[in-house]
Amino acid sequence: MKVRLGKRRRLPVPVYLILLFVACFSVFEAYRWVMPFVARNPLYHEVTIGESVINSWRYGGEDEEGYLRFYDTSSGQTAVLPPTSKLFGADGQFVVLESASPGSLTFAEPLESAPPIWYAIMLLFAGLSLWLIMYRMKVGRKKRMHMRKQSPASSILSGLGKTSQTRRFRPAKKQRPRFFR
Repeated sequence: MKVRLGKRRRLPVPVYLILLFVACFSVFEAYRWVMPFVARNPLYHEVTIGESVINSWRYGGEDEEGYLRFYDTSSGQTAVLPPTSKLFGADGQFVVLESASPGSLTFAEPLESAPPIWYAIMLLFAGLSLWLIMYRMKVGRKKRMHMRKQSPASSILSGLGKTSQTRRFRPAKKQRPRFFR
């Protein structure tokens, strides 16, 4: 006689993936709570005067009126932006400016500048739409089979090894659309 103590059932793989995503997202958000005075997003870059922002374009600090100065080392061009500017574009690229001071500039690439919660919401909607498609396919497959139900007498006979009738598929009465009936 086998004794099975504590028989455990494993969680499905999607549940493990969701738990892993929630754990990673929690660590990412905890970074903001632990270090509130550092750049809000750990994907942001911080440069000081003379460091490269886009290719050969470097940050030149603020002038006496508070305008942000950028200069190109290869062509000698200078760009001046108002202090309220949120974007800087040069050489066909642009960055999102988070904050600026006379000595430093915090910026991010366009994809890195979005708040992490937006990425979580996008993944949630993508997962829900994928689940809906898979669920509708599963429901549609079950409805297309149209199995006949056995009568109680035939189920008793089939348990004894005798069959009074064979199970057959019932043809569909009409063609139905595949999704969203």
